[in-house]
Amino acid sequence: MKGGKFARQKGDRFEREVVQKARDMGLEAHRNFLSRSPTNDAADVVVAGRKMQVKKEASGFKRIFRWLEGVDGLVVGADREEPIVVIRYNDYLKLLAQLQPRRFLNLFQLAREQKNTVLQ
Repeated sequence: MKGGKFARQKGDRFEREVVQKARDMGLEAHRNFLSRSPTNDAADVVVAGRKMQVKKEASGFKRIFRWLEGVDGLVVGADREEPIVVIRYNDYLKLLAQLQPRRFLNLFQLAREQKNTVLQ
């Protein structure tokens, strides 16, 4: 990873934020500590079974954010590359939640629901 201690701390904080936001929406999410191992697993976090890189820059990606103004998403292409889609993270989480809403519920939430059902 490029940068020093503060850059790593900033990246760690953002990874935790990304994971927590997914969990708040009822999706299973965790940080992937193997992303810094010698095996170099590319995923920083896993959200609803999907491996994801997490990047944050103080003034980076301005062009992408400008292109996203007033639209729901952005399709980006390059020569000899498959196009990619860029959408806001909240919109992505909503899509995941709609795909399989019960499958990714937090296990503690499910246990709490089952306990309440048994007690009634």
